[in-house]
Amino acid sequence: MEPRLYLPYVVGTESPIPFLFEKTAPYFANKYIITIHSQDGKTFGSNRISEIKTHNESVLDKILKFGISSINQFDLIHTGAGGRLHYHSAQLGTMRNRNAKHIHTFRVDIDPERWNPEIRRRTAEMADVVTAVSEHTARTAEREFGISPKVIYNGVDLNEFAPDRGPSKVLEDLGINEPVFLFVGAFHTRKRPLDFVKVASRVPDASFVMAGDGPQFDTAKRRAESIDNLYLLGRVEKSKLPPIYAEASGFIFPSTQEGCPNVVLESLASGTPVLGYEATSMPELVETGRTGELVEPEDIDRLVGAVNRLLETDIESMGLKAREYAVENHRFKHIANQYLEVYEDVLTQE
Repeated sequence: MEPRLYLPYVVGTESPIPFLFEKTAPYFANKYIITIHSQDGKTFGSNRISEIKTHNESVLDKILKFGISSINQFDLIHTGAGGRLHYHSAQLGTMRNRNAKHIHTFRVDIDPERWNPEIRRRTAEMADVVTAVSEHTARTAEREFGISPKVIYNGVDLNEFAPDRGPSKVLEDLGINEPVFLFVGAFHTRKRPLDFVKVASRVPDASFVMAGDGPQFDTAKRRAESIDNLYLLGRVEKSKLPPIYAEASGFIFPSTQEGCPNVVLESLASGTPVLGYEATSMPELVETGRTGELVEPEDIDRLVGAVNRLLETDIESMGLKAREYAVENHRFKHIANQYLEVYEDVLTQE
């Protein structure tokens, strides 16, 4: 009998964690019978992937749906979020299936002041195997919980995000001129979107575009009123992002706490060099002088200097190297095969 895998994620959305499993599940289905949640119940169209339609439910209904799914029969469950939903899914599932194996993946750095670290610790301690999406994230898990995860990075859609996806109608409609520098992400403090705003105010010869929303969006919008070369798009559909990435001269991501940021991988895959801080997992993804440049964290002067240096370098050559790195290291098939090795290893454990 073929092994059964339960993935407690809702695919078919733009959420980055479920998106990884949306792209890797078809590779898993070659060896496993899979149960997964999806927004429309029609994401895969495979008789080896059972989709549980989970869309716009209330919190209670969603909890019930995940709980019922967790007590079905399976041999392996792979959690990958820090909340109670995955904690209880793993707890219920392994109680119902006494011989089932549990894999847990840390998706973002462990911070004792954020994201309910106690639930993260309990979920990881229940797991037979723990993975992390970057070396830095793995080190934070080891430091806080005494756990040493295996590192498996995130993947990127290399067909969707590619250098030939431009030009961008969004940028064309704005009437802005090259060079263009881009920020994509949530406007949260840890991602430091206001640092991007500061850089824009100091480099008048380039255009700066921000896509996303969040708590600091209104502050950024107010400051943008006095910065002629700064444009805030708000939340942009994922399908409209590839041409924007492809047309940008550089991607600025000044975050100071990440796991393995999808937006950085999307930029690299698009052939767009990345600038940011030498913090969190960024040094694992961006090589200064080759695929972008990283500077001292929170040093706006140096970040402005990196922008100016990029404008004076061979951006096309650096972009080719960025694309090459993404192709060699972040194919979904490559990431799926690494998880499959973990699955096979844990299922053979006594």
